[in-house]
Amino acid sequence: MNVLVYGGAFDPLHNGHVDIIHYLLTLKEYDRLCLVPTGSPVYKSKMMFSANVRLAMLSDMFDDHPKIDICTYEIDRSQPSYTVDTMTHLMKTYHVDTLTFVVGFDQLYQFHRWRQFDQILSQCDVLAIPRDGIDDDLLMRAFPEELMPYLHRFSYHNVLPTNISSSRIRVMLQKKASLVGVVPDKVVSIIQDHKVE
Repeated sequence: MNVLVYGGAFDPLHNGHVDIIHYLLTLKEYDRLCLVPTGSPVYKSKMMFSANVRLAMLSDMFDDHPKIDICTYEIDRSQPSYTVDTMTHLMKTYHVDTLTFVVGFDQLYQFHRWRQFDQILSQCDVLAIPRDGIDDDLLMRAFPEELMPYLHRFSYHNVLPTNISSSRIRVMLQKKASLVGVVPDKVVSIIQDHKVE
């Protein structure tokens, strides 16, 4: 079994995330797509939406999809979430030797700063998705030296999702701007039903 793992805060889930998920579902070499909402983040002090609300966003959008699993491992943990722990858990859950972890292209160049990145890369492949406005050719020439021994683990997929970020949406929420066309209609309803935390 080949499993893709796409994690993130999803704070809130937006059309850029959905574009990536739909693209990942087109990759025939993978049997499952596992979505992992962040629990207690390591490098972020506070989420705008609670874990339950962010989970509801993912569940309302994807619970019925036959190829998608939503993993609550990080949300269920009381301590901060590290990718290395999550990947170890998922490898046992799916009984596989290798997982493919999906990251944004900008995160690719921070990967060597992640906790036990070498352990992650000894067991996982990494699929990088670009972000609009990033000079991909320049970044490829500046590939971190620490990651060079694991270069065979990385693949780059040339797909451009909707150019939106969760931080921009949080600003829009503060300004009470319309989110139509920025987040899925189901997520707009969830946001309207819950107070921003």
